[in-house]
Amino acid sequence: QFLYFIGRNVMSEAAEATPFPTKAIVIPEMTLGAFDTNNFDFCDERWYHEAAEIVRDFGVPVSLKAFPDLDHARADTWVSHLLSLGLDEKTLVICHGVGAACLFRALTDAPDVRVGGVIVIAGSDTDLEDDNLRATGFFYAPLDFPLIRSRCGWVAVAGAEDDPYATVEVQARVAELLESDFVVFGTGLHLEAPSEAGELLDFLRDTLRLHHGEGRPRPDDDGLPRGAARAAASPAANGEPDEGAADGSAKKNPCMPCVVM
Repeated sequence: QFLYFIGRNVMSEAAEATPFPTKAIVIPEMTLGAFDTNNFDFCDERWYHEAAEIVRDFGVPVSLKAFPDLDHARADTWVSHLLSLGLDEKTLVICHGVGAACLFRALTDAPDVRVGGVIVIAGSDTDLEDDNLRATGFFYAPLDFPLIRSRCGWVAVAGAEDDPYATVEVQARVAELLESDFVVFGTGLHLEAPSEAGELLDFLRDTLRLHHGEGRPRPDDDGLPRGAARAAASPAANGEPDEGAADGSAKKNPCMPCVVM
C-alpha cells in the first residue's frame, strides 16, 4: 500500500488524448562513483530491469542503454544522448532523480520536442543546493515548467516520504508544477536499490494500467532475463487469485489506494 495519493484527476483525462506508446526510454539516476563502471551493469544495481519488464508486459519495447558518464551526468552530454534516442508523442519516458532533470532540460531547451507519457521518480526542480547536482549543469537556467507540461501527453510523479535528497515537499512541488498526480511511498529512500523499489514497481504497473488497460502481449525478442520481474508480474502480484495459495485467497490490488488529499 502506498502511503498516500494526492490526486488532481488529470491522469485518465490526459490518457484519452495520448496515443499508445510505441517505445519507452529509461533515464537513470547518476552514480557518483558508487560503482566500478568498467565492470558494471547500471540496470542490475537499480530497479530498471524490473521496470522494463513491466513496460514490456504492455507490449512496449524499452531502451535501457546506459547514458554516457553516469558518474557526473553532464547536462550537454546527457541531453544530446537523450535526443539521439528519439522523442515523440508515442514515447513513454521513465526518469529517475537527475534523469528527470535531463528530461526537463531537454523539453525546455530543445525545439519542438514532445513526449507521450512521463513517469517522474524522485525528481526535483532545483539543484537542491547540492554541489554534485549543481555541477551537472541541468539547472544552469530556470526550467520552463508550463512549456514542459505542454510537451507531455500525461505525467505521473512518485517518490518516497523518507527520500534524503528530494524531500517529499520538493517532489510535491514538482508534481504541482507539472499539474500531475503525486503518489508517495511510505519508504524507499531515494529509490536506488532494487530492494527499495517494491512500491515503485507496483505504482508503475498500476499507472500503465490506468492509461493503457490491462496490458498487451509482450515482445519476445528483447533478450533480457525474466526472473524476478516475471514473478512480480504474476497473477498474485497483480491482485488476482493465486491458485497456489494455501488458503485460496486473493491479494488486494494495490492500484492507487489510500488517502486522497
